[in-house]
Amino acid sequence: MAERAHSTLTSNVLLPATPFPTRNNLKSQMTPVPRFAHPAESDIATWLNHNHVPWQYEPTSFPLSVDGDGHLLRSFTPDFYLPDDHTYIEMTTMRQALVTRKNQKFRQMREQYPETSVRLLYRKDVELIQAWYLKPLTDRITPSERPFITEAQVERWAGECARQLVHQLAGTQIRLLAMPSGLRFAQMIAVHVRSLTEIAIAIDIPNAKADGTSNPPTAIVTGIIGTGLSVRGVHRLHRCPVITLLDRPTARMIDMPAWFAGASVGAEWYVGAGLGDLQSPNIHIAHHSA
Repeated sequence: MAERAHSTLTSNVLLPATPFPTRNNLKSQMTPVPRFAHPAESDIATWLNHNHVPWQYEPTSFPLSVDGDGHLLRSFTPDFYLPDDHTYIEMTTMRQALVTRKNQKFRQMREQYPETSVRLLYRKDVELIQAWYLKPLTDRITPSERPFITEAQVERWAGECARQLVHQLAGTQIRLLAMPSGLRFAQMIAVHVRSLTEIAIAIDIPNAKADGTSNPPTAIVTGIIGTGLSVRGVHRLHRCPVITLLDRPTARMIDMPAWFAGASVGAEWYVGAGLGDLQSPNIHIAHHSA
């Protein structure tokens, strides 16, 4: 059972109130599908299920202000709680005027509950998940006419990452675990490592049967980190740094820091240089077209 939480503003200690049935996907407490306040919340729950992430829907309310008699005036109830990651997720899918108000409450909560991990998922990132991850790509994908990032820039990032690896590891064998979207970037990094040093470098791909004990990787390489969920399982298994070609930090739903990131990008869909199915050495922004 989850509990509504209340606190005094002086101590910020959450105190349990009357328990209520939690709405979640936890096997130990499975309940009927909750009635979500917004269709986008159902889509995010689907995305969490797809990535095998346990979640609870609105299990906790955080008091933000009370009157002189201790009556609650203002509170903040995040949409999701991810118990395995000890993180709350709040979504913004509304018009700007209401988003501003929500941002204020979000900042106030982080100030009053600094020990609590809470993340804000903005509308464009929610729509990106809905449009590209959860719906069949029946439309033709059209890349932007001009490259967003050129092959030469990707090559420079691979060289920079290789130099940092060689410097930090000081002669130790390098073993990169490449996610599908990061295989091309890992291969480019390997070429630069071999040009800088005689130390061995190997590239593996994730193995569903791996137990995390044999041939541990030096780093995981992926093409892009958005929500962080796609690389979550592999990262939890190996607990090693993550290298990414592109990083979309505003979309992050869990703590997934990038040890190296070529560039920080916005809420767009990117193809090329190993991302998606576009056979191009450059990176393009992708669009749906009939």
